[in-house]
Amino acid sequence: MHIAYITHEFPPDTGFGGIGTYTCHIAKMMLALGHTPEVFTASFERDITEVYEDYFVHRVKVKNLKDFKYKVTDKFTEVHKKKPFQLMECPEIGGEAEFIKDKYPAIPLIVRLHTPGVLVTRLQNAYSPLFQKMRFVVGGMIRGKIDFGYWSKHDKNQMSDPDFLITEKAKLITAPSKAMKQWAVKFWQIDPEKIRVIPNPYLPAHDLLNIPIEKTSKRITFVGRLNILKGMVSLTKAIPAVLDKHPDWVFRFIGKNEKSHIPGTNMKNWMQEQLYRHKDAVEFIDWVDNKDLASYYADSEICVFPSLFESFSYVCVEAMSAGRAIVGSEKGGMIELLGEECGLLINPYKFRSISRAINKFIEHPELREKCKENARKRILNSFSAKKSGEKMLKVYNLFAG
Repeated sequence: MHIAYITHEFPPDTGFGGIGTYTCHIAKMMLALGHTPEVFTASFERDITEVYEDYFVHRVKVKNLKDFKYKVTDKFTEVHKKKPFQLMECPEIGGEAEFIKDKYPAIPLIVRLHTPGVLVTRLQNAYSPLFQKMRFVVGGMIRGKIDFGYWSKHDKNQMSDPDFLITEKAKLITAPSKAMKQWAVKFWQIDPEKIRVIPNPYLPAHDLLNIPIEKTSKRITFVGRLNILKGMVSLTKAIPAVLDKHPDWVFRFIGKNEKSHIPGTNMKNWMQEQLYRHKDAVEFIDWVDNKDLASYYADSEICVFPSLFESFSYVCVEAMSAGRAIVGSEKGGMIELLGEECGLLINPYKFRSISRAINKFIEHPELREKCKENARKRILNSFSAKKSGEKMLKVYNLFAG
């Protein structure tokens, strides 16, 4: 089967997060199963077709990511004329396969849900002042439009949302978790029969699996972007309650600095201001190459991921592979990854929930060791990339042209 994956996000040029990681893994699995994947992606520097991990990647040079959906169609057409594609897949974000689907309506489209923009916006607005949320609602009423904004149970603006519109064009939709499917059914009102839940394929790196389970340090690590969505507000508020009780422990944050909930202030600066009293016990690292991440997991005892929502979480499965004690969010797909015995689940909106869980791990080393062992076993036994790849292939075979 000749499969096209269309996404602006793909390493190394634009490998910003989970979409790029997912596309790498799924393309690799399709190749291993005897099929021919090709990736169409964006680059700020290159306009090139190259072999990446034994399959073709077509990098379309753009000035900004919004250009990608307009420019990628020509490259797709060029490749499709030489060897027709039987199936194409894209993430919902940005509707990047929109013009390709319009030009080639006979090619079946699978949309892979990650985290739609409207969901991200709603989560980011969680810390907006009440008057700001109310002003939006009142403003709509003045214009004759009833939209409860942050409190809406359904999307009032989905017919102008490119994420929804490309999802609506799909032959089938796949989601990496039950939580993501439930959101799409409830908020976008999509027919549940049209959505299949298939976990993201994940191939644990050997250097993560080779990290000893035994206690290594008194370090608590977060990996991910420093923003509202990743739960930085509540985590920052939780830290003093941990360090006041356990001053010999330290926190480390690895990830890109982004906007905070305070206008004009980035998240790192806000966190440093809030944690000034504990500044010697909090470390920030802006960026770490993926190949070096294992060494940072190795000298971490606890990992904390308090996201307001995750459809899936690659940093969580990395930490599970590394055999770390994990404090994870109960909102979204992380609960499906950790289950009941692989970590401690917290409410990411309540900082005391986070501090209690971290303190519980610190004060109960036997619980840490049990969760660490269970987490690694769960990755090896329950989240096989081969199983996910085979499930996805069954879906592809149902609709391939």
